[in-house]
Amino acid sequence: MITLTAQAADQEVLEWIHSLKGSTSLLVRGRYTHALYLQGGSKPLVLLSCDQPVGPFSVVVSSPSFGREWGDVGVVEQGRIVVGSRTVRLDQTQPYRTMLVSREPWHPLATNEVMRTIWPGQDVLSHVPNQDIRQRLHRHVEQLLNGLKADDTGLIRRGLAALIGLGPGATPAGDDILVGLLVSFSVHRPEWAQQIRANAPDLAELGTLTTLASVVELVAAMNGRVFSVMNDVVRWLVSPQFDDWSCVTRLTQSGHTSGRDMLAGMMFGASAASKHGGRGA
Repeated sequence: MITLTAQAADQEVLEWIHSLKGSTSLLVRGRYTHALYLQGGSKPLVLLSCDQPVGPFSVVVSSPSFGREWGDVGVVEQGRIVVGSRTVRLDQTQPYRTMLVSREPWHPLATNEVMRTIWPGQDVLSHVPNQDIRQRLHRHVEQLLNGLKADDTGLIRRGLAALIGLGPGATPAGDDILVGLLVSFSVHRPEWAQQIRANAPDLAELGTLTTLASVVELVAAMNGRVFSVMNDVVRWLVSPQFDDWSCVTRLTQSGHTSGRDMLAGMMFGASAASKHGGRGA
């Protein structure tokens, strides 16, 4: 058994682990070179090997990779995570928290600059090689937006069901766009973000519709929490004093296509909210 000390962990993960009275079984749901996706009961959990915390529900460990020696099952209990032949100690771990940094309306000049740069949305989504998927993404986004504007629960649910899991990859494009929409609505139209949360599939159903990586991403976004680079983009959009344009470039370069899809979702949401009398209008 090899023991590692976690370098950093999401505050919510630490609170959950330290609140456990006993132990909870873990199941490995996805294995990548620098990420191990786990599920403990209803909780998603990600072990990451990276220089700094980058996402929600994550623990950063000093492991060069997550090979087969990590096994397929494990256990989490107060103060430690055990997976296969590896134990991760959390007693000296520094906490971090990922969340939206502002609920204020986005700075209009910044929003307009992004609009001029990447709008219309199809310019961002044109990287999708399957044109049918691109067209379906646009159609289902519009379906969801129409449902939100009309307060039509049926239309909202059909739009969500059509978007979730749509597209190839570890995090399908439909999921990434939905994350961007949630970020946008959390700032512009909180009631729309609440409608999405109220009508989205529960965790068990999400696991049957898309990848575990996307489940983690969607659950975090529905709780108003996003990846570090998206925090920076939100800060740049809401604050005239924060003028570091590089965060937008970093977001668009995140993942294979995920960053561009998230940014597209943010812009779709900002545009819809402003046309419908949102706080950023």
